[in-house]
Amino acid sequence: MKQVTGKAIAGYTGENLIEDFIKDRTLFIKQGANDKRLLSITRGEASIVRNTDHGDVLLANLNEGDFVGLVPFLNIGHEPHSDSVLASEDFEVRPLDPDHLQEQYDKLSATLRNIIEHVAICVSVTTNITCDFHKKLGK
Repeated sequence: MKQVTGKAIAGYTGENLIEDFIKDRTLFIKQGANDKRLLSITRGEASIVRNTDHGDVLLANLNEGDFVGLVPFLNIGHEPHSDSVLASEDFEVRPLDPDHLQEQYDKLSATLRNIIEHVAICVSVTTNITCDFHKKLGK
């Protein structure tokens, strides 16, 4: 949430630092892909980037221990169908079992599931705001 909010502020102020983050990155997952994998970053870095009609928008930078891909019970707007994942040269991942994660999620109390859902909604809305700022500023 903190990173997405920071990217929204950068978009509002007209800062587009995307080139600094993606200059040495290669495409790992292309926006629009029907990629159902859930992966944990074990090495390197990744950037979550959305291609819009007004250019690319940097949404988040991920590191070791972060997840990329499709989390079965969340829609935060950073899934492969919505955004691309650009990876550093030393990028490595390990697959995670989304069914196991879903089982663990289902065992949580309703309160914890609601907190997770609320954070996901906030990330999704802030992501859309970031893209809107990018569009309004013509960046």
